Amino acid sequence: MEPFAAVRAELQTVSASTEEHPSKSSPTSLDSYDLDTCYNRYLYFYQLPLLKEPQTINSFRQYLIQNNAIHLVHYLLITVNSDKTEAHVYLPSDLDILPNHHIFSMTHDSHDIPLRSKPSLPITPLIPSTSPTSEYYNNNQDEPLNLSICTHNVCGYNTDLKQQVWENYCLTNNLHIISITETKIPQENAHTKLQKSRNFTYYWSCTNSTKAGTALMIQNWLKPHVHKISTFSGYAVAIDILFKHDFRFRIISVYLPCDNSQLRLEVQNTVIQWLQSAVSNNLQPIIIGDFNATSDNLQSTSIKYKLLQYLQYNNMYDLAAHTQSSINTWNNSRYSSCIDYIWSNHSILRYLNSYYSDDPNTSTQSDHQILISSWTFPYAFTGK
Repeated sequence: MEPFAAVRAELQTVSASTEEHPSKSSPTSLDSYDLDTCYNRYLYFYQLPLLKEPQTINSFRQYLIQNNAIHLVHYLLITVNSDKTEAHVYLPSDLDILPNHHIFSMTHDSHDIPLRSKPSLPITPLIPSTSPTSEYYNNNQDEPLNLSICTHNVCGYNTDLKQQVWENYCLTNNLHIISITETKIPQENAHTKLQKSRNFTYYWSCTNSTKAGTALMIQNWLKPHVHKISTFSGYAVAIDILFKHDFRFRIISVYLPCDNSQLRLEVQNTVIQWLQSAVSNNLQPIIIGDFNATSDNLQSTSIKYKLLQYLQYNNMYDLAAHTQSSINTWNNSRYSSCIDYIWSNHSILRYLNSYYSDDPNTSTQSDHQILISSWTFPYAFTGK
């Protein structure tokens, strides 16, 4: 997958021999500055010194770094026009893109493209209200069902900017069903935070704990296939999503607490009941999320491992182990471990195309890896 600067390009090291050295300007008088330029609008918004000199993508990034705004470099949203003669930088509140522009690519686009703004031009939605996937399946019902199922601990999901960045990542990588964990969204804010999306429907389980929260995001074209929703407040959510040809799934997103053993046991018992009910109702269970436990100590009698032990002994498979691609999914400066998983029922493993992990540095900046699985289910629309 190609890293995109619009989903927050990875920060590059500043060299002392950089050819362009944009000079700092004083913000005391605005008359001598062109506030119509996109880069000065951006600087003014963040109360940074404005610029008189024309800027390129590279010089503007270097300028932010020199002004101790490294955190903003991670979240720059930049697009380039079709002939690559001008670029545009957006404010966090901008939800529209200039026409004939595409997301800036660190790999294929020059860093010397000048930053310019043409605010008089009409604008079109940055994220289309109908995804290409939706149009494809509406017009190609004879095609197999291709699903990408993902899980990611986002380490907080309270800002509009982070939600936009993550949704852009999911659309760019054509992810259809996504578990996000440790959202930290209070229950009273869930409706406001999670119902603004143009392309995704959220099924959430929130609590007022600052260490909890999970949600399942699905692309909107899948919504008619959802038939039942179950939640355990703050720690688990399940949806039943039904197709033809016996492709009936129960997708469970879980975030198991690590600091309350009694609560952890209650969540595990509830999820195990959901799994048992799925099998009884001929639903294929897929469980994804942050278990806050490794799978290398499953002989332990500790209740910490109850859910993982149940999965192992009931025909469920950890996709990382199954594909021999296990990695440490979480790390900090001192420790690392594998605590995030995608587990599926053994009977659908033959439909698995791939399983892999991706780095979150260009999206959420989380300390957890992004886990992605892709599947192909034949006749899911026609039932042949």
